[in-house]
Amino acid sequence: MSKNHRRHQFARTLLFGACALACQTPLHADQFLFKDGRVITGKVVSQKTIQIANPDRKSAPTDEEMIVEIESDVQVAIRKSELKVNGHIPADNRREEYALRAAKAKDTVESQFELLEFCAKNSLADLVEAHYLRILDLDADNARARSGIKHVSNNTGTWERVEDRMRRLGKSYVKGKWVYPELVQENEQQEEYDKRRKELLKELNNKQKDISTIDDPLLAEVIADKLVDKTGNTTKIQDQLKIYYIAQLGRLENPYAGRALGICAMDNNPPVRNAALDVLSKSEKLRMASLGYLITGLKSPDNDRVNFAGYALGKLEASEAILPLIIALVTKHTTQVQQNNTYNPDAFTAGGPKTQTVEAKNEQVRNALAQITGQGALGYDRAAWIAWYARIHAKPVDDLRRDL
Repeated sequence: MSKNHRRHQFARTLLFGACALACQTPLHADQFLFKDGRVITGKVVSQKTIQIANPDRKSAPTDEEMIVEIESDVQVAIRKSELKVNGHIPADNRREEYALRAAKAKDTVESQFELLEFCAKNSLADLVEAHYLRILDLDADNARARSGIKHVSNNTGTWERVEDRMRRLGKSYVKGKWVYPELVQENEQQEEYDKRRKELLKELNNKQKDISTIDDPLLAEVIADKLVDKTGNTTKIQDQLKIYYIAQLGRLENPYAGRALGICAMDNNPPVRNAALDVLSKSEKLRMASLGYLITGLKSPDNDRVNFAGYALGKLEASEAILPLIIALVTKHTTQVQQNNTYNPDAFTAGGPKTQTVEAKNEQVRNALAQITGQGALGYDRAAWIAWYARIHAKPVDDLRRDL
């Protein structure tokens, strides 16, 4: 028997039991819902704690036993361990009123809906579903009843609960949503990741904490966020703190560390740049991870940043960046210039900022190329550099002469 079928059978038993006992139950009767599906209605006449056999020491050594009068001069003993959780429902006026109404009601769809509405208004939730199921016994396609127990029609034309359908599709109900198991795992991993990040951030912000003893790859990501902002520039924290964080990244060799170090190698302050370059020069893994960000720096609209990137690539002897360096030998930048007020009889020109495009020869880029290639004599002549690069990297040409 399926779990869903047992639930429906129990709900119907609850309904029919309530109706059948309505006329013969003592006033102010309690309800007792057993684990095996039975429902007994009666009045508690005595209650006591009893000792029970407990040879395996796994079950409780005591139990609560109630003597319940179910009819005049008819009493039964009920133990709490036999009942469902919260299976003892004390008597109240609402249930007595319901029992009287149920005893007089006809077994029709209309009467079942009337009883159902009474139960809903009086918070008798355990009986509401039972009436929905009885209505479906009388009218299997009753849309209101199907909706009430959250049934949907599937593609085979049969009815099923939403939760049954979702479970049939392999989904689980997690935090108010039906999701596939793989998403549950992803969510759990994300929660664990977020929790660990917060813990590391807390330790990082604790000035008394020595983070040099923390050996967690995630620490590099947390430190990187302290060093680099969302725009890809270094943050405004103190240089001394930057240098300390840079030293920590040197022992955490992963892509987050390489990115942060590459960006720090283009910082405006020489001590920070030199600290980052010192760490990068000692780790090939970090050096390789930083190159992409340094090469991107050659395209910066900030001319200083272009030269910082060129200097760093030269110090790291980045032969991988020769062509980007050639392209960045001479770059164009937009700057603002201040105009003075001028007057002539025909027109008046107001002073103020005006933009203009200037061409800059990047000395550090040229120095990097000279250091890496030994071709410093080519200077800023981009065409000459490209011709040299083509000769070096061109594929050998096959000998086209025919043998005579």
